[in-house]
Amino acid sequence: MRRRQLAGETFGRLKAREPHGQDKQGRLMWLCVCACGTRKRVPSRHLIQGRTRSCGCLKKENAAANGKKGAPRISGARSHFFDRTRTEADRVRHVLARRRLHAAVRAGDVAKPDACSGCGGSERGIQAHHEDYSRPLDVVWLCTTCHAQRHPFVRGKEWYVRALIAEGGDDGR
Repeated sequence: MRRRQLAGETFGRLKAREPHGQDKQGRLMWLCVCACGTRKRVPSRHLIQGRTRSCGCLKKENAAANGKKGAPRISGARSHFFDRTRTEADRVRHVLARRRLHAAVRAGDVAKPDACSGCGGSERGIQAHHEDYSRPLDVVWLCTTCHAQRHPFVRGKEWYVRALIAEGGDDGR
C-alpha cells in the first residue's frame, strides 16, 4: 500500500511537517504545527478525514465563544462578577488574602471545617468569607447560600443571591 505524502499540506490549522513514527496499530503519524505554534503528533488518517483540525486550540476558542465548559475563565473587568466600586488596591488585597489563606489551608495551619458556621449545614461547598482582607487568616467558613447572603447586593447581582436562596429553599429569615 502506497502512503500519501502529506508534508507541507495544511489541514484546518495544522500544517503537516514530517512523518513521526507509528501508532499502536502501526499506522503512520505526522508531526504537525498548529497555527498557534503548538506541535502535535496526529494520525495521517485523522488529517485526511478532517477529524483533527487543530492542536485543541480551536475547541477552546469555540467553547469560549459559546460560553461552554472547558473554556478559558473570564476574569477581571470582563467578568460579570467584577465589582467596579472596589479600587485596584482593594482587589490586590483581596487576591493576596485569598492566596495566603489557601496556602495556610494546604500547609495545615488553618483547618477548613466540614459544616457552615452560619447554618450548620454541610451539603454545599464550604467557602471562606473575609470580613477584613488585612487579616487573611481570620475568616468565617460559610456554605454557598450563607456566603451569598453576606454579599447580597455588592456586585449588583441580586438574581444570583435569589437563585441560591431559592435553590436552598430558605432565605434565612
